[in-house]
Amino acid sequence: MKFLVFGGGGQLATEIRLLSKSYAQHEFFFRTSSEVDITSADAVNIAIETVLPNVVINAAAYTAVDKAESESEKAFLINAEGVRNIAEGCKKRSIRLLHVSTDFVFSGEAFRPYPTETLVSPVSVYGASKAKGEMYVRKILPKLGLIARTSWLYSSHSPCFLNTMRRLMSERTELGVVCDQIGTPTSVTTLAEWLIYAAEISLVGTYHVSDAGVGSWYDFACAINEMGQDFGQLNTQCSVKPIMTFQFPTPARRPWYSVMDASGSFLLNGAPKQFHWRERLTQTLLK
Repeated sequence: MKFLVFGGGGQLATEIRLLSKSYAQHEFFFRTSSEVDITSADAVNIAIETVLPNVVINAAAYTAVDKAESESEKAFLINAEGVRNIAEGCKKRSIRLLHVSTDFVFSGEAFRPYPTETLVSPVSVYGASKAKGEMYVRKILPKLGLIARTSWLYSSHSPCFLNTMRRLMSERTELGVVCDQIGTPTSVTTLAEWLIYAAEISLVGTYHVSDAGVGSWYDFACAINEMGQDFGQLNTQCSVKPIMTFQFPTPARRPWYSVMDASGSFLLNGAPKQFHWRERLTQTLLK
């Protein structure tokens, strides 16, 4: 099977590249944003025509959540119109598309994990732009498109919450982290492995793909700190203190509860194992 991955320089594509050696039966082609501007339909079509893949993975996105509030046009251009270009390019050639979306398409006002069929109700520009991208995939590729919503994605190799915390914890003796936003930290390995599996069995539709368990950003930070100390990766003692969202105001509103029900995605025949987020964090830190 031949894969074409847009957003080739990002966190997810980097992980797929690292994992590709374990999937010798497949070919992977990566295109960075500097190589292919997905907001250009012509550029997208040329990229697809050059590779002629069986599957396209769209890992390209505008992810600056706060900046999107003042750059809404750019956010929608990449997260919505860019997705439409990719979907149209795939439709012309009957190519399957695996598109990555986010828990930020939900309002965060729920009290239990969101099922996949929940109506989207984003509370930020970023969330709204991703929701519109989903809409294009469903409309253009009803029988060839897959939407994989994920949450709080992190890795050991790219800019993310994990690596920001590790840097700050090595520099400071005290750190305040928000404790009233609840979600599920998810290893990029989980998402990458699941996407390749989904491509192999030709899944279509909307799926939630996250690690198991629930936690706040504060819980996540505490786990990073504790494990970092235990594994000898953090040499200075840093005290992590819980703070409320109002104590750390940001331009973009965040969903206070964005846990998704992802269990069904891992109960499919042959699906990868779903790990608890603390177990996946341990694996990531020990890589």
